[in-house]
Amino acid sequence: MKIQFNPDQSYQLTAVNSAVRLFEGVGKFGQNFSMNALEIIPNLPEAHELWEPDLFDNLQIVQDDNHIQPRNRELEVEEGETLLGLDAVRYPSFSIEMETGTGKTYVYLRTIYQLHQTYGFSKFIIVVPSVAIYQGVKKTFEMTRAHFNALYDKPIVHLVDYDGSNIPQVKKFATSPACEIMLITLDSFNKKTNNLYKPTDKLPGSPLLPYEYLAQTRPILILDEPQNMDSDTARKALRTLRPLVAFRYSATHKTTPNLLYRLTPVEAFRQGLVKKVEVAGITENDNYNEGFVALLEVKTRAGEKPTAVLQTILQRNGQRETTEVTIRLGQNLRRFTNLPEHEDYVVTNISAVPGDEYIEFSNEVLIPLNSTIGSSRPAVFRAQIRQTIREHMKRQATLLPKGIKVLSLFFIDRVRNYIDGGIIQKIFDEEYRLAAETSPYFQDFAPEEVRDAYFASYSKGKSNEVKYVEQDEASVGSDKDAKKAQRESFQLIMRNKELLLTLPANTPDKGAKVCFIFAHSALKEGWDNPNVFQICTLNQTISERKKRQEIGRGMRLAVDQSGQRTADAGVNVLQVIANESYESYVQGLQKEYISEGKYADSDVPPKPSKAHQSTVHRNDAVFSRQEFKQMWARLHKDVRYTIQFDQAQLIKKCQDKLQATTFPLPKISISKGQFIQTEVTITLVSADLMGARLRVETINTRNEKGSTEFNVVPDGYLGDKTTFKKFLQDFRVETITSDAYNPRLKFYNGHEVTQVRPLRFVSELGAVANPLTTTVAVEETYPVFDVVGRAAQETKLTRRTIQAIFDILTPDKKTACIKNPEGFTEKFISVIKNTLAEEVAANIVFEIVGDKPTDLNELFPIEPKFVQDRLIEAGANSIYDQVQIDSDVEQRFVENRIKDHEKVLFYFKFPKKYTVELPRIIRNYNPDWGVVYEDKDKNTKLELVRETKGSMDKAALRFEHEKLKITCAERYYQTLNIDYRQITDQVPNWQEPSQVAEQGAL
Repeated sequence: MKIQFNPDQSYQLTAVNSAVRLFEGVGKFGQNFSMNALEIIPNLPEAHELWEPDLFDNLQIVQDDNHIQPRNRELEVEEGETLLGLDAVRYPSFSIEMETGTGKTYVYLRTIYQLHQTYGFSKFIIVVPSVAIYQGVKKTFEMTRAHFNALYDKPIVHLVDYDGSNIPQVKKFATSPACEIMLITLDSFNKKTNNLYKPTDKLPGSPLLPYEYLAQTRPILILDEPQNMDSDTARKALRTLRPLVAFRYSATHKTTPNLLYRLTPVEAFRQGLVKKVEVAGITENDNYNEGFVALLEVKTRAGEKPTAVLQTILQRNGQRETTEVTIRLGQNLRRFTNLPEHEDYVVTNISAVPGDEYIEFSNEVLIPLNSTIGSSRPAVFRAQIRQTIREHMKRQATLLPKGIKVLSLFFIDRVRNYIDGGIIQKIFDEEYRLAAETSPYFQDFAPEEVRDAYFASYSKGKSNEVKYVEQDEASVGSDKDAKKAQRESFQLIMRNKELLLTLPANTPDKGAKVCFIFAHSALKEGWDNPNVFQICTLNQTISERKKRQEIGRGMRLAVDQSGQRTADAGVNVLQVIANESYESYVQGLQKEYISEGKYADSDVPPKPSKAHQSTVHRNDAVFSRQEFKQMWARLHKDVRYTIQFDQAQLIKKCQDKLQATTFPLPKISISKGQFIQTEVTITLVSADLMGARLRVETINTRNEKGSTEFNVVPDGYLGDKTTFKKFLQDFRVETITSDAYNPRLKFYNGHEVTQVRPLRFVSELGAVANPLTTTVAVEETYPVFDVVGRAAQETKLTRRTIQAIFDILTPDKKTACIKNPEGFTEKFISVIKNTLAEEVAANIVFEIVGDKPTDLNELFPIEPKFVQDRLIEAGANSIYDQVQIDSDVEQRFVENRIKDHEKVLFYFKFPKKYTVELPRIIRNYNPDWGVVYEDKDKNTKLELVRETKGSMDKAALRFEHEKLKITCAERYYQTLNIDYRQITDQVPNWQEPSQVAEQGAL
């Protein structure tokens, strides 16, 4: 089977022509008179140069046609010295942004053919950052050769895959009259010690060094993934080639000089140019019985010793949870996790050597980068593999009549988990056999026939021990054996690409039966196959890094047995089976799209920071009022509390609640849903002295659109004005300029919008799309630790009391302790703590023992600063001109109830420094609002403390500690003789005295 290419895809033709049109007016040079004395044939005769003003004029025309807003008044150029420190070199670069899977390599190869045909350019150098991409370009050139020959009347085009051991290639490249394309990795010429810069007897009689042959051709550079070539050294190396121009192709540019063309991911998804993405997130819940420590990252900073980022489990308030910690040399891991089993984990060494990063502890445990000790997570592995196999078989049954072969790709981070009957291979074979029993297509295939693995390996030492490369290409450093093994592994992957697309019925080659592919996660960049429909990440740690690399291996549209791509949206769906929750995966993926420069020419709204805090101003008319000082004199008292309760009653209540409690058993949760991206555009419609009018438009990858217009004034929040609130919370208007020729609006987050330059960004919000969740029980047992002792330590009750509570539990409840000791203990402690807290709140008694000195200037400084995100205008009766609100309920309460109320003498938000001291098991309390309300008809002034919630019913509150704090606060303020009440913003009589305290006139 041979993949067919469609020559008429409009978006690809636009990208090609955008590059070709830059040179309009250059003319077409013949090659005979271009030869110099050394018979080198350059792209332009020696006496000719490209005129930059002409290039810039053509650039502006192309940008206008492609709806790209120009950023500069002149051409952006790359300029500076070369790697060898010779004279400065200057050349322009042009950027083409294309989403992964839309045919970037096809586009730049076709651009080369078109430039050769149109202008006679014949010397091109494709620079790639890795061997994986190198092999991919070679394969694409082979696959497209016949296609381009048909399109361009069989031109003579050679691909020279540069090899430093075959230096005569460079002279042949430079002197050939044909169209020559050199393919070279950046590593081959970014060091002065590379063969390209050394004298050699392989070029006898030549006055030139090898690199000079290339430089004298004035090549056109094609930079594949240029964001990996942005270091000073890389840029010097590129300048050493003395290029005529460079074209930069990527989906994830960090910078986009002279942007020619852009195909964003939102547009690619929306037009159906790539597969839609579904995510099945698989997590093991309620199981912290198996501890683990994983090394995620080694961080370095100039002048400081390296630090390590670990993923592990910590114990907090009697409960365990997964977390990340940053640890330094000499620190004890137990300090971070509170786990006794980490007592001997004192850091003795952190290696930051590229390719050999690891952390070592005093107990001689050594963990390499991206490795784990402890839990192998077999239950999660099994659930992921089962989900992948079942989805695969279901998808193959659907697509078989369409002649489409389904592939599934597994990424693993430990080769030993697969080879020689490792746990992953064992689980796969077991789950495959079970699923194949109900599949007419797969029931005749054995598991070893349908699975294959691509791992980079080599023999080491006299014993020929097989070593596997467990690092990515950038990390193997100068290890020649590892590099060679990776190169061979990539070659094998590429060689089998078309066989993997072929159904077994169409070829006698047994390799066509393979449809489940295992590869090391470090090699994921080398994979790219249009019929990958499932990608499963069987890693022992949850990585926030390179999710896009993983899904990029299966983004292309599927092909059938004739090699034709299908545009059927129902077919083109890629499912990722991830080892984390759906929500976590899609949010991490969306952040990665943004952080990797996916929207380099778009504007991504920054979050407010301390730099964007706003100063509020104290209202001294309120601050100096006698009533204000009197209220605070009553609020600030020295108050003590006592608690008395019946221990037997506490034990009985704990026992009753524990008997009614369902203790958690370990279970696997599978949450499944789509990955959605939303592009937001803010346009300035008009601006005048009264304010501005904005238009906000959204479009997402499901082609769902929205639009609204509204007016804004300085200091106004966009999030308060529109139904797209979640996308615009970080936008607050700073200034509006009503210049008739250049009206503009600036936001506090640093962005600006004009009538000719709208603000466009892709939000990291809105990616989650109501996933469906199912759960599966895990049947395992674990050793039980000292549950009673841990509960006594966490609750501060005696061991005898805890033992009495535990002993009364029925046998079925105690069974949960064996099946899930950690989950049982957490629930056991939680129920006891909650019951104890309820008893404390029900029996607490407050007593005023004296006055407490009050510094009102400390509580209410003259000009404090608050994060500007949630400040609203407070009105004339507030202690400050603006008040910070923490919820929509608070905002409505201020704006609709107290801000302009004629009977409110003044109000204030309680400062964070003011707290009601409560027992530790409940925690201290900070109320919401203080109000003095005057009712002249009744000749009364009421001192009020109000807590604003979404409900009047304490029992309806989400968190138990909130209910208990309010219960204690009712008793506390009753003791102070200040009216306290829980209300909502919808309560019209919010000022009426509570049932707890009837307060008369002051």
